[in-house]
Amino acid sequence: MIFLDFLYIVCCDYYKKNEPDLFKFSGLLLLTLVFLLNVILCSILLYDFKIIDHDPYKYRYYWIGINSLVIFLFLYLRYYKVINYEDVNNKSFSLSEGRRNRYYRLAILYILLSICSTFGVAIYNGGKVNGWWG
Repeated sequence: MIFLDFLYIVCCDYYKKNEPDLFKFSGLLLLTLVFLLNVILCSILLYDFKIIDHDPYKYRYYWIGINSLVIFLFLYLRYYKVINYEDVNNKSFSLSEGRRNRYYRLAILYILLSICSTFGVAIYNGGKVNGWWG
C-alpha cells in the first residue's frame, strides 16, 4: 500500500500548484486514469495474444465505464474515508529520505510507463490494422 500511497501523492502533487483547492480530487482522477489505462492495456494485449476470444472493442464503453467506476470508488474510499492526503503525506515523510525518493521516482516512472505503453500499443495496433506496417 505504500507504493499506492506514493502514486496518489505524485498525482496530487502534479495538480497542487495550479489547483490549490481541488488538487486532491484531481489527483484521484489522474490515479484512476492511470489504473484504467493499465486495464485497457491488459485487455488489448490479452486479445492480441488470443488469450480472450471476444473483441474488447465491441464492449469498450461498458468495459471502461464499469472498471473506471470500480477503481474510482475503491480509491475514493481509501483516500477520502479511510485515510486522507495529509496522513499519507505525513506517513511518507516518516520514511528515510533515500527510501522516500526511491518510491517517488518509481511512482513517476510507473505513471509515465502506464501512459506511454498504453498509447504506444494502441498506436501500433492502429497502424497494423490500417496497413501502415506489416
